[in-house]
This record gives sequence, C-alpha cells and structure tokens, in this order.
Amino acid sequence: MAIATNDHEKELEFFAHELRCKRGHETTGWASFLNSLFELTSDYGQSIWRPVQGLAFTFLAFFGFYIWDGTEVDDAFLVSFYASLPFLRVLNDSGVDSCADCAFDPGILLVPLQMLFSLAFLFLLFLGLRNRFKLK
Repeated sequence: MAIATNDHEKELEFFAHELRCKRGHETTGWASFLNSLFELTSDYGQSIWRPVQGLAFTFLAFFGFYIWDGTEVDDAFLVSFYASLPFLRVLNDSGVDSCADCAFDPGILLVPLQMLFSLAFLFLLFLGLRNRFKLK
C-alpha cells in the first residue's frame, strides 16, 4: 500500500515493523541477533545519527585502547582516525606510514577490527542518508 502511493517514509516504517515482528518467530539464532543489531545501530536504515554515534564511539574506544597500550597520543590519534575512515588513508602520504614503526602487537590485530566496525557504520550511515533523501 505504501509502495503503491510512493510514500517512502511509511514504506520504511512498515518494513521496520515487519522485521521487528519476525524477530523471535521467523528469525532465530544469528538472524535474530543480526536483526536486533540492525535495529540498535541504525533503526533499520532510518537513522543517520546512530551510525555517526557508533563511528564516533568506535574511534574513541580504539583511540583510548591505543593510548592505554602505550602509543603516543599523536600516533594513536592518526592510527584511529585513518582506521575509522579507511578511504582517507589513500589520500595520506605520511601519517599512518610513519605510525607503522609505533605498531604494537595487539594493535596489529585491532586496526583491521576497527576498520571492519567503521566500514559497517559507514555503510549504515550511507544507507540512512539514501533512505532520508530518496526521491519520492
């Protein structure tokens, strides 16, 4: 009904309600967990701020861990920043490469993990932007 009338906002709202209702009945186990995670992190693609908050939290949490692990603040900031926004790493000529010397054993495994979380939040952010500004 919402699709037929080109009411995109109602279509997204009904889709979110449908996914909520399926959770625990039709979707169980990992699918139910991912469904809950999708709701928590992006309100089923309807929120822009939740992915931004998740990206900021990811940056701050990993930045704090890098500092706690003994990395200097400047280097920890650069590593966390470029791991949070991996596409900016291509534009960087110094920064992260100079931090390769400051790499620490746990950090070698954490940077790809941070990139994975960040890419997921960036995907959800762009999904929210797409849904917010979709032409009717």
